[in-house]
Amino acid sequence: MGEVRGKENEPDSKCWKKLAKCAVTLYEQDSHRDVSEAKSPGFGKHGERGTEWQSHHILCICAMGDRTDGTDSKLTQELDDALYGTDWNINEKLNMIGLPQKKKYREAYIKIEKMKPALQAAEWAKAGTDQKVLPADLPAHNIDHNLYTDEAITYLQDNVWSKFKTGGKTHETRAEWLKTQLENASKEFEKRLLNRGARRKNGTVAAWQKRFKKPKDKFWANPFSMAAVPTERYEGRGIGALEEIFKKLT
Repeated sequence: MGEVRGKENEPDSKCWKKLAKCAVTLYEQDSHRDVSEAKSPGFGKHGERGTEWQSHHILCICAMGDRTDGTDSKLTQELDDALYGTDWNINEKLNMIGLPQKKKYREAYIKIEKMKPALQAAEWAKAGTDQKVLPADLPAHNIDHNLYTDEAITYLQDNVWSKFKTGGKTHETRAEWLKTQLENASKEFEKRLLNRGARRKNGTVAAWQKRFKKPKDKFWANPFSMAAVPTERYEGRGIGALEEIFKKLT
């Protein structure tokens, strides 16, 4: 279920015999791009700048599809019945955010580094005020995305699916409980993403500017990572170092 992105991801009507209709939306709709753009200034419409900014589902399709009832790998029918009756859409504002790719950071920040020193300070100061030009303090969508997804899957399992109570309450009451838990999970993971981009190493701009400082810090790229435990990353070579190499070659 978690691997399907289209409408075929929606559950079959046979899965919720006791409910009048399926209210939940677990598949990707075209509207998610506009929602992400509204929340993140640098995100482009329908593929525009798509290689630099992307629309991100905070609780993604895989995280929703990979669920168990806490006792074995098969879901209880009551959990699925309640989920399918939950008025919750993964494509709505609460569950969406636009994130730059690492390409956008490299493009914007290296461009500043190539400027004359007198101009650099003003350009760095602008970082974050016009995110279409200078993204700042957001994790890159293609840095540790899968680790982030695993984190969301585990969180939902521990805090939502395994705490679902069968029996007793009505389907409608259980559906409302699930909706509240999913909304809270979206808020929690948006907060985590924003904190990771802005607070680690004092944010992306500071981390980038200090990446060649000694002693070297193997975790310099932490604010660019979506993950709770980021992957170590090589800082590359500075503009000056490359110029010296080219001089020797010529």
